[in-house]
Amino acid sequence: MPVTLSIEFDDTWAARLRPMVEHRVREMRRHPLTVMLLENMPGVESVDDLTLKQKAKLLIRFHLLKDLVRFEAQAAAEAANRQTSDEIVSNFPMEIGEP
Repeated sequence: MPVTLSIEFDDTWAARLRPMVEHRVREMRRHPLTVMLLENMPGVESVDDLTLKQKAKLLIRFHLLKDLVRFEAQAAAEAANRQTSDEIVSNFPMEIGEP
């Protein structure tokens, strides 16, 4: 089920945010995640083709997806660590020296 997020800024805040959004999107233009997100936008070849509103959406999606990757990777690493630890505890030879 799709979820819609809506953020509204008055003209003063939109003007204040504009240079930051433009700068951040320019910085991430060649990032593989940005390239992938742009590939899913018909008729868009680069971030230069986007409106300010689209750039802001791209910036938000970019950071949400990057954070999701880190979050899921951390959870997977913790699960793998627990599994490895359990396996070592269960199978490590406890004998010391000759019987």
